[in-house]
Amino acid sequence: MKTEDKIVFDELDVKCVESLPLVIEVLASTGNKIARVMSLYFDEISNYISEYLSTKKNWKIANKWQNYFYPFSRDYHRSTLEISELKNAFAVMSSLKCEKKIGQHAKNFFFVINGFEFDAGEDGYNPRFYFYIEKSRESERWGGVLNSRKFYEELKNENKKFRINIHHPELGDDYESIQIYCSEIDTQKIDEIYHVFKTNILTPFLKGIKY
Repeated sequence: MKTEDKIVFDELDVKCVESLPLVIEVLASTGNKIARVMSLYFDEISNYISEYLSTKKNWKIANKWQNYFYPFSRDYHRSTLEISELKNAFAVMSSLKCEKKIGQHAKNFFFVINGFEFDAGEDGYNPRFYFYIEKSRESERWGGVLNSRKFYEELKNENKKFRINIHHPELGDDYESIQIYCSEIDTQKIDEIYHVFKTNILTPFLKGIKY
């Protein structure tokens, strides 16, 4: 190794390594607790959607992924994660794929997702507990847009008290979605946005499925 390429561990590095047992224990304990909290809502959402879709011809929950952890990573699209570089990020996610299928042919689908994510990026400290519905660009070739831009904007306007993000092709996006979230580390606040999500967002969304 050339002298100019030599990497030296500084005092902070040494302290970090010495503290790793505690750091990892705390991260695992808190991460598992976050997963338990969000799993309670995910189970309720799963049962609610399953019951509702039973009234919609050819619709059902096709797949379910629960408590997928993404430590030190922002790559949320791999079921088996291979981390090549550590990021200042952490997430735990659960997801339902709801699908319309006739025979062996998928005709349409959307995802309902909840979880927690933290990314110490440009915006700094920004933990987020969230509930989310998305119709991805991959499914557009089957059923097209499920709901109009106006549908999502009305939901957002009717729930102005809460933090809500929407995406839609009519806004220049290549998918449609609505997400409600909070950054407070507070189970009461999480419970509040969950009930708003279920009653004011998820239920109208499901009722809007016409095909």
